[in-house]
Amino acid sequence: MKDLQTGRSMLEMLGVLAIVGVLTVGGFSLVSKVNNSNQTNNVIDEISSLAAKVRTVARDYSSSDGSFMKYVCKGKAYPDVLECDVDANSEDTDACNCSSFIGNADVAYTVASASYPALFTLTASDLTEEMCMTLLTTNWGSEASTGFMGFVGDTSSPASSGDAIADAAKYCSGDDNSLTLKFR
Repeated sequence: MKDLQTGRSMLEMLGVLAIVGVLTVGGFSLVSKVNNSNQTNNVIDEISSLAAKVRTVARDYSSSDGSFMKYVCKGKAYPDVLECDVDANSEDTDACNCSSFIGNADVAYTVASASYPALFTLTASDLTEEMCMTLLTTNWGSEASTGFMGFVGDTSSPASSGDAIADAAKYCSGDDNSLTLKFR
């Protein structure tokens, strides 16, 4: 009597497992890329929102006593999704000096007043290289519409987006990959 075998051989099973393994690794890579892209888009949204709100309040600011951030903070000129770093050591219970914020992707934002013609600078820290490059290549709009004046790098003058691509290392500086934007 002849014995018939039904089923798969060990070689066929190893082939199937190899194919499944390659697809799994590719899937994890795709998920990682999508996650990084999503985080970068969140950072762009947070910067845009923070800059727009600070710009709205800062246009009315006309004091030279250094209380720019108190003015911005009292005007609640920051998005609700950002956590404000309020000065807890102050004796003044009404102290509102939030110039540092933490965003969704653990990116730190710092807003500071700037000298004329700019109203303020916005620094994003703890960026990944991909985030930094994407921020450099993002169209932030014109100075007339969004107030964006350029990036602040190693040079004294801000750069345009086109220049930033060529000299990315100059603008994404430091160990924390920080990037500073100027707004009017």
